[in-house]
Amino acid sequence: MVNRVLLDQNGLFVSKPGVDVLSAQQKDLQFSSDYGTLNVLKRGVLNLPATPEGYPVPGNGAQQVTVNFGKTFSARPPVFFAVRRTVISNPKQWYQHIGSHIEFIYDGPNRIPWYGANVFNNRFVFQTNYNSDSFLNGPWEIFYIVWDYDL
Repeated sequence: MVNRVLLDQNGLFVSKPGVDVLSAQQKDLQFSSDYGTLNVLKRGVLNLPATPEGYPVPGNGAQQVTVNFGKTFSARPPVFFAVRRTVISNPKQWYQHIGSHIEFIYDGPNRIPWYGANVFNNRFVFQTNYNSDSFLNGPWEIFYIVWDYDL
């Protein structure tokens, strides 16, 4: 039986099954404390009402929400978004996105954006837009997870 776990002054290392951790190369490790890991920094749920006709217009910011991280990263962190309209016939239909910048999501023949998010080093801004197809206007439920890349 091979040694699979090593904890010493250099850190914690776990090798792949069948590989001795004492002689393993980096590619043969399942875990190495030499590398940062993703941790959940913040998670939450946003609920936005249906988008009013004519949005966006000056002074009507109800359909744009900012979530601050409480921390400033050196680069934009990855953020997971799961988005759904809460008045559709299939309430389990979620649109899922992950990244450090989510472009506006388009659908239908008129190509009007439904929603989008922009991730910054210390916050993200989520926005929904008015669409002439009323069923695309929400209300919206947005589940998000901000990942802390621990660098």
